[in-house]
Amino acid sequence: MNARVLLITRFLSLSMKVAASNRDALTIFHVAWLSDAMRRLKQDDFQAVLVDLDLPDAKGLEALDALLGAAPHLPILVLGDNTVLQQMQMVEHGAQDYLLKHRLDANTLMSALHGSIARKAREEVMFSEKQCAQLTMDSIGDGVLGTDSAGLVTFLNPVAERLLGWTYAEAAGRHLMEVFQVVGATNRERVVPRLESKMQTGRTMVLLPSYVLVRRDGHESPIEDYAAPLYDRNNHICGMAVVFHEVTKSRAMAHNLAHPPEHDVLDHLLNQALQENGLKQRIARAPTQSKPVDSGECRSLLSLGQQRWPSRFSAPAPRALS
Repeated sequence: MNARVLLITRFLSLSMKVAASNRDALTIFHVAWLSDAMRRLKQDDFQAVLVDLDLPDAKGLEALDALLGAAPHLPILVLGDNTVLQQMQMVEHGAQDYLLKHRLDANTLMSALHGSIARKAREEVMFSEKQCAQLTMDSIGDGVLGTDSAGLVTFLNPVAERLLGWTYAEAAGRHLMEVFQVVGATNRERVVPRLESKMQTGRTMVLLPSYVLVRRDGHESPIEDYAAPLYDRNNHICGMAVVFHEVTKSRAMAHNLAHPPEHDVLDHLLNQALQENGLKQRIARAPTQSKPVDSGECRSLLSLGQQRWPSRFSAPAPRALS
């Protein structure tokens, strides 16, 4: 592999030392000023950047920040003679590696460059995959919540934010018990302890339809969900993923399909008819009772029952009173 490397240093001796390391494996492009390096990064393609942060127009972290902003996709290796603490500071700030100038040789340089290029390539692939996964999580219609092994929230997608009443910024680092308040509709039993217990055994858990989600503002809605354990590359449980959605609308639709409004009206009319029929039977039995019943009152009651009977139904003819 022949790597195109941009070397930024004001020291000619260092430039020559780097260029002489391995001409077959490296193509070195040397500039002495940060401003020249910024221009070259816009014009040409490179696989890596080597920079001595003691530059004429910028020094230290100022120069590193400028390079990271101009070429975030490239590995940037720092050349210097600083202490271990300063080396760590540079790496934590975004440098791929830190090489000591007085110990620099061909093998060290080649190993560091190729290792950094490979790591950066893997990071770009992982970042792309993560972006695709993030887009998928944001696009699906279910709420998705993730936790670490301690039960602390590490992820919420926009649907979960809306259903829970928490933004990800507010929920991150909080325990699942605080954010995901799901209880039994009748017994008010908290579901999170059961989820955590199931996850420790590596089992997936599906919630029964009798649970409701209590949003942050206290609003309750029925939900369906399932929770599954997450594993690290060593196959150890490192958290859980919870996928859930609200079922208020779907349950209402199912109820309407099973009990259409016309059905409810007919039920009501049938109940009225039964009540009226019972009234007529009582009237028919009235002459046998000890207290006489006024025939005018009977006729008015029967007339009222007939008026309430729908026109599309034929009411049974009233029995004659003896």
